[in-house]
Amino acid sequence: MMVTRDLLDQAVHHLAVGSQSLRERLERSSAPLAAVRREELETEEEQALYARVQLGLNQLRREAHTRDLLERDPVPIFALEATASHIVELRDVTTRRMLRTGGPRGRRERG
Repeated sequence: MMVTRDLLDQAVHHLAVGSQSLRERLERSSAPLAAVRREELETEEEQALYARVQLGLNQLRREAHTRDLLERDPVPIFALEATASHIVELRDVTTRRMLRTGGPRGRRERG
């Protein structure tokens, strides 16, 4: 149940913390995100947040590549923060649902 939470924590940590280049942080955060099992994301809200995270990562990768080619300043911090925020939001939503329902699919709410 908490594997998804741990993976999302790792992803946001790799993305938001560290002295590595943005490209390196994106690659490091991609590994735990790739390990998130889509079947763990049961609700439409979770699926939408996951899609938003993937979109944000893709945009950051494109922006980092373009800025590298044009020798511009690094990607604005707000773009990085927005994607990290979506990862944290996804973590919180999935954790709340899992705690409420007792885990992934097939388990009934306890009450």
